Amino acid sequence: APILLALALVAQTVRVDRARARLAREITAVQREIQGRDSLLAEVFAPGVELHRLTTTRDDAPEVQLFWNRRNQVALLHARRLPALAPDRAYQLWLIPEGGAPIPSSVFSPGADGNVLVRDVRLPVPTEGRYAAFAVTEEPAGGSRAPTTTPLFVAALPS
Repeated sequence: APILLALALVAQTVRVDRARARLAREITAVQREIQGRDSLLAEVFAPGVELHRLTTTRDDAPEVQLFWNRRNQVALLHARRLPALAPDRAYQLWLIPEGGAPIPSSVFSPGADGNVLVRDVRLPVPTEGRYAAFAVTEEPAGGSRAPTTTPLFVAALPS
């Protein structure tokens, strides 16, 4: 009987240790998720960050927002309910300088839910003037050097 009791105790200890390890992994994952969200909120609500909504004429009303930190010349693009594209196609952000040719930027594809978050979008200072607009087009999966389709989403910037 003492041997059976010892074996039962060892088995119980192993189960408890496994449960503790699983719980520790879950806690670590939740902590990482919270840190990621805190970091995202810090980016979006940093002093001087501008929100630009890229509008569309589509009936299904996808949403595209660009949070621009002018001081750091970096942006965060967030989109919801984007229509899925063919596997060889992607969305591409364009920076439209006043009086200049569109500058290619980030290429992205939404997840299965139509949502996407693109961080660290670089917005170099235009060589002349300022940015007049941001636009998103549908392009080949690797992106294009110049837009090949009519913009799907546009945000004109105030002068």
